[in-house]
Amino acid sequence: VRRASTGKSVARVATDALAITELDALVAELSRKLAAPIEHALKPVEPIRLPTAVVQGTRPVEGASASPSSAPGPDVLLVTPVGMAAKGVVSIEQPATAGALEMLSRMGLRSVRSDSHETLALVAELRTSGARYALLIEVQQVRFSYKEVLSARGRVRILMLGVDGLPVFDKTVSTDTLVGGRGDRHQAIVYRVVEQALDMSLPEFRSLKDASSS
Repeated sequence: VRRASTGKSVARVATDALAITELDALVAELSRKLAAPIEHALKPVEPIRLPTAVVQGTRPVEGASASPSSAPGPDVLLVTPVGMAAKGVVSIEQPATAGALEMLSRMGLRSVRSDSHETLALVAELRTSGARYALLIEVQQVRFSYKEVLSARGRVRILMLGVDGLPVFDKTVSTDTLVGGRGDRHQAIVYRVVEQALDMSLPEFRSLKDASSS
């Protein structure tokens, strides 16, 4: 079972081997095994949000009830991605956000979401959240092709701002040709374009992570 919007596998199940005359029993067995993983996959994924109480250092902000040990702060403020695919026909916001969150998690970076795109607003959010960097992603181009399955190449700009609002990392990368699976939607390829663009920047991200932990 694959999620059409991201191309990611969410479940793999198999039945026992029986004679073809037992097809009804096999279908019933498969249905039973699929029920739980499909129910889990259909649950909406809650975005990571700022905690209601933010703690900076050892001095809690007024009204805070959490402690630093129970509520570790984020490393990165992920700004809602912008851009277009197929000349604006394909929406990129949801798949690009999901791809970025997946890669940040894989890198071991805690993240929170932001809809701000103005530098001053981002600087204020960085100071409030305690994050060291704001990550801005612009999907500049995704060109699709189709031959039995969807494939595409993309170009993505990745910009990191420090707590002073100045760029610490600014890179535009072009992906290889990414091939989807049967049934994948265009958004699934956008997801993979952003995922690969961030993966291509992994060495630079690791250096930022090391700097933030030092």
